[in-house]
Amino acid sequence: MQIRVLGCSGSIGGECRTTAFLLDADVLIDAGTGVGDLTLDELCKVDHILISHSHLDHVLSIGGVEVAAFFRELGDGRYRVSLRSKGKLDVAHVAETFGGGGHECASGCSVDGPLTDAVHQILARIRRGSSVQ
Repeated sequence: MQIRVLGCSGSIGGECRTTAFLLDADVLIDAGTGVGDLTLDELCKVDHILISHSHLDHVLSIGGVEVAAFFRELGDGRYRVSLRSKGKLDVAHVAETFGGGGHECASGCSVDGPLTDAVHQILARIRRGSSVQ
């Protein structure tokens, strides 16, 4: 097994990169800002991405990802949903559909469970889209 440390500084700036590790060229762990140091060919070889925490900005750093969502169980059959966008989709409109809000690139809402239903509801609304003008 080969492990390449792409970042582990805990901060951004200068030569600092947030957590990201590449395992055997095809498994990416955490997708922090160090991912930006990978070439396009190296990114194309990544088959699996493991995110160990809900840092949605890391998820957005993954090539091809335009919107990220994190679901946290509230314990009452509902889920708190955090939404992030690179700007092509206005996630505030998505959140407003479910009584939430925010701004076009970072928003949140609560959705009824079970989790699979909550995910399907959010994905359906994202797929309907609402482009940023």
